[in-house]
Amino acid sequence: MIYLTAINDVSETSKFQKSIVKTEEANGRRLWGLTELTTSTFDRIKKGDYILYYHKGEIIGYSKILQTFIDEELARKLWGTYSHRLKGVLLWSKIIELENFKKSSVNFSFIIKLGDYSEKFSVRRLISLNDTATKRIVEQFGDESNFIKKHFK
Repeated sequence: MIYLTAINDVSETSKFQKSIVKTEEANGRRLWGLTELTTSTFDRIKKGDYILYYHKGEIIGYSKILQTFIDEELARKLWGTYSHRLKGVLLWSKIIELENFKKSSVNFSFIIKLGDYSEKFSVRRLISLNDTATKRIVEQFGDESNFIKKHFK
């Protein structure tokens, strides 16, 4: 499965840079945290899946998933807490460990076309590609890894 997630800040001091690109804070591991608001998506993620990172109209990189786990103490240490206006204080305790991070520069219109999404489609949280996109990937490339190799060099 391929997932999309939005990256709001790619500055050198951002959560993205600290977690995915530079990994000193996590003892060399690439870790991405999710809050309780993404439980159903988190439960579907498995080893070998991919995450595509969306920022300002393009896919800026991708990672392959190694494993998932839940660790509130580690989440608090790495990312602190998040105050949600309706849900209160949340942690990014649903953690995805990533095998790698590879930069890319793919216009997001490619994903929109692949999945027959609306031109106004945007990524605001971690979501999986829709069935249309997934079916086209399997039909044209056999599997997700072949698709990634072809389009995200």
